[in-house]
Amino acid sequence: MQAHDPIHEGISLQTRAGQVTLCPSRNAHSHMASRSRKASSLTISSPILQCLQYRTPPLALLPLPRRIQTAAEGGGTGRYLPPRKIIHARPQKRAPFPIRNPRPFAVNDDPARLNEMYTTLLGRDMGLTDEVKWQAVTHKSFDHGHQPFNEKLAIYGKRVCWLHASLHLLNGPPIEDKRVYEPPNFVSSLDGTPYRKPEPFLHRDYKSLVSIKDRNIRAILDPGKLATIARLVRLDNVMRWKPKDSDNLHESGQALVATQALYAIVGALALQRGGDIAGGVVRERLLSSIDWVLEKTKDMES
Repeated sequence: MQAHDPIHEGISLQTRAGQVTLCPSRNAHSHMASRSRKASSLTISSPILQCLQYRTPPLALLPLPRRIQTAAEGGGTGRYLPPRKIIHARPQKRAPFPIRNPRPFAVNDDPARLNEMYTTLLGRDMGLTDEVKWQAVTHKSFDHGHQPFNEKLAIYGKRVCWLHASLHLLNGPPIEDKRVYEPPNFVSSLDGTPYRKPEPFLHRDYKSLVSIKDRNIRAILDPGKLATIARLVRLDNVMRWKPKDSDNLHESGQALVATQALYAIVGALALQRGGDIAGGVVRERLLSSIDWVLEKTKDMES
């Protein structure tokens, strides 16, 4: 049985000014009167009770200050932007002049040219919203990633293209393999009698199953072919990106950025219009021959 302690009876914990103090109640005040005034405000220094101390979060972990700038004040960089744009203000000071020489690179901001590219690529208006149209052709290097970019749309669109490429190989004729597989000769270990060679199992539904291989899918979705399609439909003229070298777009990865934008368009169609429409576009525009692209290019040049 614990002894009665009149001094600590009714003492409660209270936090103020970042410290945990012991606040005596009225019943314990008479027993505390004999002590000094400092005893009424005791700081807990025990390691066990230090977890009760209130700690102010460091300034580095606090969210950065934000200011809202309207399009009328010059916050917009294109017509596709919403009327309000949130800009993260830089808390540190900036140099009065840029250290590196600026390399301006002009990108398209005309919605008419963008819609013309979509019509040329898809054949008709698929009902995509304007925000998704701009996001599908925007690379993460544009505007330091402040604008919605197409990285996740491209990942999803590539998976859709690989799915329909596998179905295309499964429904098509089998791809001939130059390697000839000869079953081994089985000989009895008792009398040396040769067994009949086993015949491989063949079925009409699985005749093209062996064609679904990684190298065959990569051959169909060849990056060079997709980059050619993107160039012929003028996708490289409307996509928004920031090259490393404005004087050498090929070495800066223009073909890879255009291929990623092509995958992003397929992903946007699959998300907004459904898998059937996206699959039809993949089969008609990407997996078939590029004769339709050549004809469309001749019409644009004539």
